[in-house]
Amino acid sequence: MALVFAADMKTPTRNSIMLAIADAASDDGSQSYQSRESIAKKANVSTRTVQRTCAELIDDGLIIEAGKRACRGGYTINYTVNLDALLGANPCHTVTPDTVSPVTTTPVTPDTVSPEPLNHPKLKDIPRGISKKPPRKPPKRKSQIRQDWMPDDLQPKTLAKITNLTTEEQDDELDKFRDYHTAKQTLSGDWNANWRTWISQTAKWKRERPRPAIGNQSSAANLAQAFDDVDAGIFSTGG
Repeated sequence: MALVFAADMKTPTRNSIMLAIADAASDDGSQSYQSRESIAKKANVSTRTVQRTCAELIDDGLIIEAGKRACRGGYTINYTVNLDALLGANPCHTVTPDTVSPVTTTPVTPDTVSPEPLNHPKLKDIPRGISKKPPRKPPKRKSQIRQDWMPDDLQPKTLAKITNLTTEEQDDELDKFRDYHTAKQTLSGDWNANWRTWISQTAKWKRERPRPAIGNQSSAANLAQAFDDVDAGIFSTGG
């Protein structure tokens, strides 16, 4: 717990959630069995915020998701606090001379000189029959979307500026996005690209949709028709 207080968690939300996880952990940082709802209650944030922040903390190596355990009403997650990573995030933790690795230099020899890149100007002198283009990267392996999938290329604040959608609207659209592709069993090699298309089309529809006049279709009917149009335009190719 003291390591969390001293470490730089970057934001108050990350700090509160780390404290909630560390509070239930053993002295070595392991066996913090808690549900997202329990962590959200301790940190005074929403469950969605806990899900998003825990994913960030896992990516940063500060916590490890070691498994799950069934309980009444669902399951708890076994989190492990990475004490070594917390020491690295502690601005008061200094490196002593004993822990500094010696600096070694490797002399450059003709055998270790890197070859010229494939786009080097001298490529024009390559004889015919030898390919000048680098090999193509293999296509990304396609997979179905996970129920806990979260986009990793745009932060909520950045997305809000681009689409004019609030965080709550973004979360609602993310639930619809996952549920839609789970039901369709869609295969994709780039779910982040699919999400960008989905959210941009949703924002465009919200800007352009006309207000229903009295006597026309109900708002619910217009909303359902609009989502059918968005789905048909985006995912007709299968993601």
